Amino acid sequence: MKLSYSIPHKIVTLLIAGASISAVIMMVTLNLLRPAERIIYLVTLLPLVLPLGYVFFWQRSEKQQPERSPRILAFWRGVISYCLAFDIVSFGWKKVFGLQFRPVPLSIADIPTGEQVPSWLMWHFYGYSHTFGMIVASAQIIGSFLLLFRRTRLLGIMVLLPVMINIVCINYFYRLGIGPLYQSLVLSLGLMYLLLSEYHRLVLFFLSAQESLPTIHLGGSKLKNAIRLCVMVLAFGYIYLFYWRSQAAHESELYGVYDVKSLQINHQPTSLKVLAQDSILNRVYFDDGNACILQFNSHKRRLFGHYDYDSQRKTFKSIFNFASDPVGDYMPRGKTDTLQAIITRFDSGKEISIAGYMGRDSLQLVLQKVR
Repeated sequence: MKLSYSIPHKIVTLLIAGASISAVIMMVTLNLLRPAERIIYLVTLLPLVLPLGYVFFWQRSEKQQPERSPRILAFWRGVISYCLAFDIVSFGWKKVFGLQFRPVPLSIADIPTGEQVPSWLMWHFYGYSHTFGMIVASAQIIGSFLLLFRRTRLLGIMVLLPVMINIVCINYFYRLGIGPLYQSLVLSLGLMYLLLSEYHRLVLFFLSAQESLPTIHLGGSKLKNAIRLCVMVLAFGYIYLFYWRSQAAHESELYGVYDVKSLQINHQPTSLKVLAQDSILNRVYFDDGNACILQFNSHKRRLFGHYDYDSQRKTFKSIFNFASDPVGDYMPRGKTDTLQAIITRFDSGKEISIAGYMGRDSLQLVLQKVR
């Protein structure tokens, strides 16, 4: 057994331990006391700094009684494990009791998706499925329990680390704030520290363990390596082919969202102020993949199709073979409608005039670009 450890090793251990303690204090104070922001910083930073003073005692103790050093290291690793378990299992129980991964507030749910901040978009996504939330909660609860025992600690780390790294990415890229990001970083770094402390067991398990099945010989290592390379290249190749084909339906100059400024059907002006009529066309979308969507006063009343556009002749044709169902998705229609039209005026994409036919009806539209 190793009886002495380097000063950097001791400092890292104590820093991780202090950060783990501060994460626990932050969790409890935020959930129960809700103190002022300055107090939160104070109670968070003190546990982060104070354990560093212990490094001098540890160093002196190691010189006087080297056999005590492994016990000191085991103690601080235990502190890290228990603090991580407490913090992570708390997040698990919050999901069980509906304090996380729940539907967003009604006032937020009514805001259009395109106008919401990233954090609420994230909560929309994770709050949709209660079952998914329970799966994540189960991983956090079970993994935290495994952290509390030396024999199962490595298994607990393997369960929790992918979950926590994913949460770090969510907190950072969806801008959930410095508090959640700090918590997730501390928990992830703590798990990584514990994982690296099991380095020799990991090497033994992943790199040195013998296969239980015999090796298949296929003409030597060169052929095997060629097959391995083919797996990677072929997967890249067919995905690139799919990507290349999708580029054929690139964004046209019509791309955008347009409000219907004026509408004539069979040369008869239609009042757009009669909003109660479901049949009034009020918005047109020229979307990705040359999709054309006609909206009739609600996202629940839409026709969906794809259009072909000739930018030289300013003509396009769109076939509408899907319609929105009551929940806002698209379902195949019993019949199809075809819109054939010409752009009679194109004002740098800000306002366009369209004249054409949809079925037997003639249409004249003036569209104002919204975005």
